[in-house]
Amino acid sequence: MVFYKSGVGLVGLGRTTAPMKRPLSREEVPWPGGLYRYGALLPFKLEIDLKEPVKIEFEDRFMKRTTIHGSRLQKGFSAISNEDGMYLRSLMVGRKK
Repeated sequence: MVFYKSGVGLVGLGRTTAPMKRPLSREEVPWPGGLYRYGALLPFKLEIDLKEPVKIEFEDRFMKRTTIHGSRLQKGFSAISNEDGMYLRSLMVGRKK
């Protein structure tokens, strides 16, 4: 999982620890909006939490050197290729907190 913050850049990297699932009770989603706002839970372990974000340039609405279109970063989860993921990971490794 790559964490990207619009206007800021790459801020972290995580790895899923279990398959995504639908929450079954309010206790599983205690934050505002609960079951109505959040339709899925995705357990993960944060592997890299950057102190300073990695700025990424865009060209023709695509993240440079990737196949990731900016519209895919606006909300929620979006699958990216292994190649793109490994490239983005390489930008963060060595810069971790």
